[in-house]
Amino acid sequence: MKTIYISSKKGMVRAYFESPDKDYTFWLGKEGDPIFSLKSYVHKETGYETIELLENSILYEVKISDLKQLYTSNLEIVNWGRKLAEIGLIKIEELFISRQFKSPSERYQDLMRENPEILQRVPLKIIASYLGSQFKPNQGKNQIRLRESENRIICK
Repeated sequence: MKTIYISSKKGMVRAYFESPDKDYTFWLGKEGDPIFSLKSYVHKETGYETIELLENSILYEVKISDLKQLYTSNLEIVNWGRKLAEIGLIKIEELFISRQFKSPSERYQDLMRENPEILQRVPLKIIASYLGSQFKPNQGKNQIRLRESENRIICK
């Protein structure tokens, strides 16, 4: 990986990995979020995920070599990188805890409280994957609800 991207004014993005039967979305990003494979950045190896833009997006591109040069010469950039890592670790920790201790319904409620616009911007199938649920489309798409006992998102 030679570059990282940062969404600027517009754009939703997801990171997912594929299995033979379905995709598993483990990250949703929006305006201002960095977009890169951490494994690829740290180990200079191909990442295990696929990163997909979900909307037309405007991205800033930063060459990793330029960023690393700035890390050696600019304390503000070093602190920005540290803060970015801290925020990322907190998000990973929160995601891990929610997957271990919250039901899909509680995860859905948290997502809607933190990102209410997500239903208009991200397909329901991807939201269900991110929540660790299964998507089962019915005829309409006017309402979304979780049936906790069936552990899936149902469109009604």
